[in-house]
Amino acid sequence: MDFEAYVELKEPLQENEMREVDLDCGSQEKKKVLLVKQKGVLSALGSKCTHFGAPLATGVLGEGIVRCPWHGACFNISTGDIEDFPGIDSLPCYHVDEVGNNKLRIKASKTDIMAETRIKTMASRNPKIDNTFVILGGGPAGASCAEVLRQEGFQGRIVLVCKEKQLPYDRTMLSKTLDSKIESIQLRTQDFYDNHQIETLLGTEVTEVDFENKQVKLSTAVTLPYTKLVIATGCTPRKPNIEGLNLKNVSYLRTHDDARAIGEAINVNAKIVVVGSSFIGMEMASYCVGKVKQITVIGSVPFHRSFGKEIGAQVQRFFESKGVEFLLDTTPQSLKSVKNDGAVQQVVLKNGKVLEADAVVIGIGVLPSVDFLKGSQLLLSENDYIVVDERMQTNVKDVYAIGDAVFGPVLGTKTNIGHWQVAQYHGKVAATNMLLKPTVLHTVPFFWTRFFNMSIRYVGYINKIDDIVIHGDVAEFNFTAYYCHKGVVKAVASAGSPMFVAAAFAELTARGQRLLQGDIKDSTHRWYDVYPISGGARLV
Repeated sequence: MDFEAYVELKEPLQENEMREVDLDCGSQEKKKVLLVKQKGVLSALGSKCTHFGAPLATGVLGEGIVRCPWHGACFNISTGDIEDFPGIDSLPCYHVDEVGNNKLRIKASKTDIMAETRIKTMASRNPKIDNTFVILGGGPAGASCAEVLRQEGFQGRIVLVCKEKQLPYDRTMLSKTLDSKIESIQLRTQDFYDNHQIETLLGTEVTEVDFENKQVKLSTAVTLPYTKLVIATGCTPRKPNIEGLNLKNVSYLRTHDDARAIGEAINVNAKIVVVGSSFIGMEMASYCVGKVKQITVIGSVPFHRSFGKEIGAQVQRFFESKGVEFLLDTTPQSLKSVKNDGAVQQVVLKNGKVLEADAVVIGIGVLPSVDFLKGSQLLLSENDYIVVDERMQTNVKDVYAIGDAVFGPVLGTKTNIGHWQVAQYHGKVAATNMLLKPTVLHTVPFFWTRFFNMSIRYVGYINKIDDIVIHGDVAEFNFTAYYCHKGVVKAVASAGSPMFVAAAFAELTARGQRLLQGDIKDSTHRWYDVYPISGGARLV
């Protein structure tokens, strides 16, 4: 350790307290460090979440972990290791000890002290090990699985088969920033995969799996043998049964290529039609405001199924105040190219109205990408999702399934959830079980949407809502909504402050504790005040 610095605390660090401090790194360089005291032990970590840089001191301190206030990622306070997602990197961790009254000494290498993130140690490939693990799908689940295999010591061959021509990237950014360069949203570089000997087959699809002989047939006419197989093929956009889907400038915003194509159609004179008031469609509409002449959304009240009618209606009013037009309770009947140039110019609605359109973006849901599995021995749900158990195992030996295409355990029930964070956690669980390290799926779903520089966070899962209790001001997007079933809060949505409420509920739920509807009877009875609060929330 070639770096050593001292921190003078104005007040002693209390038990179960998190505090961000400035560290003098010399030459006018300053570094913020997160100090944590739990069970009498001091820890010093990087201060920012490795996902989007949220200040962790304003997050939630749990039993041995700190949880990000923005999107719920969890980091071990002793090691800095990422334990729940989103994100891919861990936190730098430093040696800290008390050397006097309210005086701490922090030691680390200079490289580590200046780093914001840390990649966990990865095992090296051993050519003598004959095992081949094949991962079908380059989304968050597949990418996570490949990395965790190396982190957990697997030295055999890893092959990551990616349908797209790009390396795994953050798909959630496509609808928020259509003009994102692929390099800016890629999870890892090709050098990273090469250095850790993770083979990437880009622009390649699976066409068939021979489970009996443990072989995967690819679109490149290659047959790939496997020892263990992971299916992470995700979903494909649902297509409406209408004429004109093949016209130019009709897109689904599923891939980076889709985003680029839509971006090319955007200009100050463009008229954009969004079919479906989904999260993707609404985020894209937000991005287009101020960049195009007209935006029209065809669908229902946005987000009403996820957030409820009151919040959904306010989202609609807010978008309308920005110039977005909504056409509710109607659907497209056909898409037309009146110039006969192969490009869309009109959207004909079932109510008889005709819209001018320079580009049409369709977002009406997804279907699991499992056509290559139909008729096989692999068990699918009634909706064609891959059935898995709590270890992400399918009914076929040595075959696992992860990500958006699975039907599996979620907080005591079984369902399908297409969240980025959940997919990454699936990858972690599958990887450890493939290495015969028994691990069960134990995560709390956490997703978020962002529009016009505002964000709504949603945590938990509820199938049937009996009541929605809202604290705060929905019109100002400063609220917490509690979704209840039989007197128990099953999910929480929040916007504005306090920002850590969703993360606090995630931590409470992760422990198996319940928040009762009686605990949230009015906004003055803040359930998280049951626990001491310092900066963020402390639920230990």
